[in-house]
Amino acid sequence: MNVSRLFSALGGLLLAVWGIDWVQAAERPARGESWRYQLIRESTYLDDCPPCGRPSVLQPLRGSFFLTLGASDPLFDRYDLRDVRLNIGGDDETAIQLTGQGQLEVGGEVALVQRLTLRLTVRVPGRPEETVEFDSGLQPGAPEWPRLALSLQEVKPSLLRLLHLTLETMPIRDLWFSTGHGFTAGWPAPKPIPRFAAEVLSEQGSVVLSRDTLIQALGLSVEQEFNLDALDVAPKGELQLSLGSDLMSSVLDTLHHGDLVGLPARRVLSYTALVAALGPQPVTPDLGLDAVHQLADGTWLFSIREPVFSEKLGFVVGLGDLMSTAGPRIRSNRELLQAFAPRDPDRDYGLDAVFVWPSGEIWFSTEDCVELGDSSLLLDGDVLSDRGRVVFGNLELLRRFSPLEDAANFGLDGLVIATDAAEPAPGPPQLSVRLEAGEVVLSWTGPGRFSQVERATTLGGVSEPVTPVTVEHEVRRPVSVGAEFFQVRQW
Repeated sequence: MNVSRLFSALGGLLLAVWGIDWVQAAERPARGESWRYQLIRESTYLDDCPPCGRPSVLQPLRGSFFLTLGASDPLFDRYDLRDVRLNIGGDDETAIQLTGQGQLEVGGEVALVQRLTLRLTVRVPGRPEETVEFDSGLQPGAPEWPRLALSLQEVKPSLLRLLHLTLETMPIRDLWFSTGHGFTAGWPAPKPIPRFAAEVLSEQGSVVLSRDTLIQALGLSVEQEFNLDALDVAPKGELQLSLGSDLMSSVLDTLHHGDLVGLPARRVLSYTALVAALGPQPVTPDLGLDAVHQLADGTWLFSIREPVFSEKLGFVVGLGDLMSTAGPRIRSNRELLQAFAPRDPDRDYGLDAVFVWPSGEIWFSTEDCVELGDSSLLLDGDVLSDRGRVVFGNLELLRRFSPLEDAANFGLDGLVIATDAAEPAPGPPQLSVRLEAGEVVLSWTGPGRFSQVERATTLGGVSEPVTPVTVEHEVRRPVSVGAEFFQVRQW
């Protein structure tokens, strides 16, 4: 971990600021690192009573925790789980809340095993708090890093209750997306707020990029209707996107729906680069751009909006194929969906959004809904894994916005994830601090894609985030009494 520090005494207030260039891309946290894990869709809370025979109560479980490598020995690595915050039944005061800490042990003398223990305070509205211990017991094998997936049950159940937790988690700091259709947000505001398909939203409930900001940045007309078709974040925090139709820009002239543009306004990747990568026959001026993701080596992965025969590759490239500017097809649409066993495996369902984990797991959304062999349906707004899992349902992504429309799906046209498992930034951020108009202004430059400011009240103390994950490089905070120690993380 590379660290640069800047200490400055301003107006009698001691400020300490340091920047962290996040660690190498890795499967798991190394010593001194703390990874934020978030529960995904398959996580559940089960309230059971085997002796009394009452109906079991199964509910979705949401939340997060931080994982840090703790005390270890030659046989076992021990990871501490801190700031465990889980909830059942919503995100407000009516939810059942479970908070606490735990430990994960991985290792073994003869064969690899893993065991997770949790000590949680359970808060049920209208009832006294209670402390409950959970234990997974020894389970064979090591975690499928960076994914953590374990089932636990209550250690000392009562006669009328036995609690079970199923945890399916991935290291997610934040998840940004754009929807295929606009909606009306019922929160956070005293009155409903329209949200547009031409916006970048955070799963945490904030607006990363508004439609008005995008219009101003690209010099578009407010009368033009458009949506986002692809989304990525480049080094130095550059938001990159494509638009769903050809538009005129007062800054960049004609923007083609196959162009990738960056903010501040620049043309990052022209539609001609995609055409050149595929060599379509007959020649097609613009194949469109429907999903995009840049690998650490600079290679672009993408999908197109029109099927075309590639003379260079010797086959028809479909809408749902994940292609590469380096030449080969990364995955066909059939291969992406194979683990789900679609009813019609030969159909092309399109590819609207994509994110590739350093481990190689691919998360994506489809252009069309997918009917499975058991007659269930994958919605075109769901986040899917090529391992055969629905990791987020569309309404789960939007739950903190509380859409007022009675709809099961608003589509998904872009997806990026800030993760502690990311490739490293090549160097630490350069930081500065100043007092201005009674505020502390922290600003930085650096190679990372995402940044987050954290604050501690003592030197070497636990730092807590004071900003969302952002692509911005400046934050203003009110001056507080006493010492503050700020830390800027980059991924």
